[in-house]
Amino acid sequence: MIKSQNYWISSLAILCTAGSIFLNKRHWKRTLLINIIIAAAILLWVYLNQNSKDIVSITNQEGTVIEAKPSYAIIKVNYQNYYVSNYHLNLILDQRVRINGNVEILSKNHYFTFQFQTYLNHQRVFKQIKEIEITNQNWHYLRYYFYQTIFNFADHELIHLFLFNIKDKSQNFQSLIQNLNLSHLLNFNSLSIWGLWILITKIPNINNHQNILKVLFSLLWIWWFFLNYSWVLMRFLLKATFKNYKKLKPWSNFASFWVPCLLFPSYVGSNGFWYFTICYLFLKLLKRQRVKISLIGLLLIPLKIYYDFQINLLSPVWDFILAPFLLLINVIVTTTFIFGANPVWLNGLELWLNHLFKIVGWLSYSINIGYQDFFGVFLIYMILILWCSFQWNWKYQLLWLILVGSIYLIIWLMKPSHHLEMLNVGNGNSFIYFNKYKNLTVLFDCGVGKGFSKQLPSQYLKYLGINKIDAIFISHNHEDHFNALENLQMKFYVKNVYYRIGNFDELIIKNLTIKIFNNSLAKSENNKSLVIIVDFANTRLLFTGDIERVTENYLMTNSEFLNYLRLRRLDILQVAHHGSKTSSNYDFIKLLNPRMGLISGMYYQRLKFPDQQTLNTFKSLNIVYYITEGFKNVRINFSSGLVKVL
Repeated sequence: MIKSQNYWISSLAILCTAGSIFLNKRHWKRTLLINIIIAAAILLWVYLNQNSKDIVSITNQEGTVIEAKPSYAIIKVNYQNYYVSNYHLNLILDQRVRINGNVEILSKNHYFTFQFQTYLNHQRVFKQIKEIEITNQNWHYLRYYFYQTIFNFADHELIHLFLFNIKDKSQNFQSLIQNLNLSHLLNFNSLSIWGLWILITKIPNINNHQNILKVLFSLLWIWWFFLNYSWVLMRFLLKATFKNYKKLKPWSNFASFWVPCLLFPSYVGSNGFWYFTICYLFLKLLKRQRVKISLIGLLLIPLKIYYDFQINLLSPVWDFILAPFLLLINVIVTTTFIFGANPVWLNGLELWLNHLFKIVGWLSYSINIGYQDFFGVFLIYMILILWCSFQWNWKYQLLWLILVGSIYLIIWLMKPSHHLEMLNVGNGNSFIYFNKYKNLTVLFDCGVGKGFSKQLPSQYLKYLGINKIDAIFISHNHEDHFNALENLQMKFYVKNVYYRIGNFDELIIKNLTIKIFNNSLAKSENNKSLVIIVDFANTRLLFTGDIERVTENYLMTNSEFLNYLRLRRLDILQVAHHGSKTSSNYDFIKLLNPRMGLISGMYYQRLKFPDQQTLNTFKSLNIVYYITEGFKNVRINFSSGLVKVL
């Protein structure tokens, strides 16, 4: 279901934006009335499109591909849109197919990653087709043949990206741009043809050939159709069209802003929409050209932090330098395509771009800020609008700076300050302890199970605004407990990584006292797992890795472990081996007597974690437990004592 609240906020923001840009003393009533009518129309669209039919399977139904990306596609079947994975299907826009498959609700995203499910909901996609079987129809719509011909003629990343705006983050060049938090610069790729049009209009005496210009301009609208209705290009084309007629010219800005919103309401609230709107708004508000050029990059910073959870300190500089450069590359690639798409030349250009952006990466420095509240960012931009409305006086500038800084401070203070999070990593282990005021981050294992991204621990830390990791404890040498380590070391400063160390070693890391036990005589890798007891304030945690009954029996007869265990009641237990029946025998769990058990596991193919026998043990001992199950993140807040399933 679409989150209507997001559209309410978006529409309200659009209303304020439109008012700020277009409101004037002479026609303010008429302008405001039109704004309200259009905003109401968008909200009506939201209301009418927030439910989907209850369908569980599709049998021999005809469908049309209405959006095709390298990794996924959206297929319309009987006026309803469905998501399908496109890694192996290689579907093309406007392709007609016959479908068989099971229909399921869209998989839930991790709350700290890009909200792909929400993005799909905005496209009126609420369900996915699994175990899909596709058969091609005898004929297809026009754009299918166009793209099939193009891909056969010029199948190259730069042409896909700059000419057709087909993004694939698995490609090296695009991955480099994303890591630099500069991916917003690629939102304007569809303007390459528009750039060529501007160059054509600058040719001397070209205005004497109006018929030729009209034909060329009509071709731009045809290109817009083949680009699957590029929202950005549409705005420029509308503005140019209105400017060609004297009576419509005063409404060119208004039409270029609102008509795309009315025709494609699903775009409202998307990342690209907000980047474009902020640029458009402040380019209108800022009066002096030099001020526009120098400040527009800075004014995008709050939006970048909101979407990326971090800021590249040199981002405004790179925006200023790279935006016109990428537009030039856009035009070069388009020209190359028109004159034959020489693959050798394109490969050379791509290699050169890779080296260039690696250098940009070396010269850049990014800081993780963490997630930001939407209303806080909205308030910041309202303050910036007021700031732009005043005269340039150092007293006012200082006041606005203090107000913006105060909002960010309040947002930081409202964030969780002291907690343990069990990440949803499938049949893997990743537990993160975080203390904001101690500036302390400790990971107990950092692995993910099959089918889960190795970037999940990194993405979570980025979401929290963490830039350094004090310690990572690896319980044992199985991939599902350490396969995200390399990614963490690439993206964060990691002070210490602890593998197996001597028996009964004790560490003190700021407010944490850590006691480590290990059955060094065990034969299996699981039974050699580190057993870690963590104490702080009035709380005790126990991490057991993948120990099985052999090591559990060893610990129950180990006097050092037993004496240490008696010092304090155990609050939280990481249940061993994802809740497998090979672990957590009744006597051992009874001895530990934890207040709560955390189980990182799920049913995936032949792996069935946790086992019912383990759950029965916890139930019989009246111990509360939480399971990730492949879609839950569990957070224990030590400040409030609350447990949240996210």
